[in-house]
Amino acid sequence: MMKMKNNIFKTLFLAAAAISFASCSEWTEPESVGFHYTTLEEKNPELYKAYFQSVRDYRDSEHKVVIAKFDNKSTTLAGRAEHITCLPDSVDYIILYNPEVSAAIADEMREVRELKGQKVLYQIEYKTIENEYKDYAEAWNDAHPPVEGEEAAPADPADTLISLNNYVSEAVKARTAYLSEYGYDGVNIVFSTKNPASCTEEALAELKTAQAAFLAPIAEAIAANPDALVFFEGTPQFVLENAEIVENADYLIIPATTAVNESELSYELGLVNRYGNIPADRFIVSVTVRSLEDPALTDGTFSGLDRKGREKTAIIGAAEWTAKPVQGVVKAGIAVENAQNDYYNLSLVYYSIREAISIMNPSPIK
Repeated sequence: MMKMKNNIFKTLFLAAAAISFASCSEWTEPESVGFHYTTLEEKNPELYKAYFQSVRDYRDSEHKVVIAKFDNKSTTLAGRAEHITCLPDSVDYIILYNPEVSAAIADEMREVRELKGQKVLYQIEYKTIENEYKDYAEAWNDAHPPVEGEEAAPADPADTLISLNNYVSEAVKARTAYLSEYGYDGVNIVFSTKNPASCTEEALAELKTAQAAFLAPIAEAIAANPDALVFFEGTPQFVLENAEIVENADYLIIPATTAVNESELSYELGLVNRYGNIPADRFIVSVTVRSLEDPALTDGTFSGLDRKGREKTAIIGAAEWTAKPVQGVVKAGIAVENAQNDYYNLSLVYYSIREAISIMNPSPIK
């Protein structure tokens, strides 16, 4: 397998360079003034086809995976960084934050799937739904101020405040419909829950009910879509209800966006794997790109310098950590939060992600 992969990379290196040069390596999008630049697809269609066949072959080979979590826009795309087609070819999976995609992103989902073999997922996050419920409950309470002498239960069920668990369950059901509506390849479940060992008997029963409210509708959707990819991000070791979701997940993503060194990454891995009650052969560590809006935020940075003498990003640090084997567990790759922000680099678009790919999988297609 390695020999085949190396032959592919050597044979098609020039095609990769040509395509990369002609695609999304520009910072701006100048308006057309009537010029037409011949693309590699037009100039050498056979080489173009061969290159992307090699990309799809790479996808099927044994390698450390890269997941790009992408903050997609629901409105018109304004720049190259907002296009998922501009992500490096060796990115394996794309997770969209906004599941209700624009027509432009829907077209690009089909393109990256057919041309590069990349898979596109969306995420269902418990915390997001919980925050929505808080807004709903606050608005409901404002619209229904207590009246002295009023009955506890209104005659009209519509005037009854929906419980958190019922709200969560219905919200999840609505979100699982996006799987088929937009033709996604799968779903990323983002769920962090309490440690059952810290709960009283009553609290444990409440915890199980809350878990079921979120996970049971997802389990139903997975059963109805058996070919869908399933990633689980959060605290899989604490899941009691619908635990088959964790057991059968394709990857288990460990949030580590505040980690600044390899020891902290190992600590986060240890927390998730400490009980030995979940699969240990599919761990992904999740880091983030440094904020473009607030330079004071240090999330996304790592201690030390990278191999080119630059400030080390968390992406590169996580890649170096992932490339080092550990007995008893499999570090299957990395996930990158807000991957679109890595586009902006003076030397090379998506510099950190490309460097991470090279570290984990020497001589890949970038």
